[in-house]
Amino acid sequence: MISTKRTVTIVITGLILVSVVWVVTYGQGNEQKITPVSNITVLDANNKVVGRVQSIGGDAAAASIGFVVAGVSQPIILNVNRDRIYGAQGNGNVVFESTDCSGTPFLFRGLVVMQPDRELSPQTAVVLPGSTLYVQDMNLSPQEIHAQSILTKTTPCTAQDMGTFTALPAKKILDLDQEFTPPFTTR
Repeated sequence: MISTKRTVTIVITGLILVSVVWVVTYGQGNEQKITPVSNITVLDANNKVVGRVQSIGGDAAAASIGFVVAGVSQPIILNVNRDRIYGAQGNGNVVFESTDCSGTPFLFRGLVVMQPDRELSPQTAVVLPGSTLYVQDMNLSPQEIHAQSILTKTTPCTAQDMGTFTALPAKKILDLDQEFTPPFTTR
């Protein structure tokens, strides 16, 4: 028969061993392994700063960055993923009343067009060729047009009768490929 003293010693020894195992397994090295940051910056392939991240999409595939562009009265917002920069609003298409993508560019946002005085930031589109940035002309009101050609981020100018709808007059700004080189990373 085991004495009471021996039983107490075994129980205390067991508790000490369990405590040591717990400390080794869970207690040590359990300092904070994730540290919050207040500023995330997007860089291009040449380590050129693209901009500071304003927000990140739900799937973390794209970051929104604010830019000030010469000739545009308000800051604009663009999205950046690993491979490209693209417009942050609308469907990102630029349409024209001509059949060859000449003349006044318009941004097509689908069936709902908000009045310019309700916009927080000008609408944007980044399309071929290259990564050409178009920005809504905030000085002009939406117009009803008969669109006959389109530029998208994946297809060059295509003649296509898209019918009549309300679109936003825009300005061609620059080819972003001349400013930034993919792939993009964060730091």
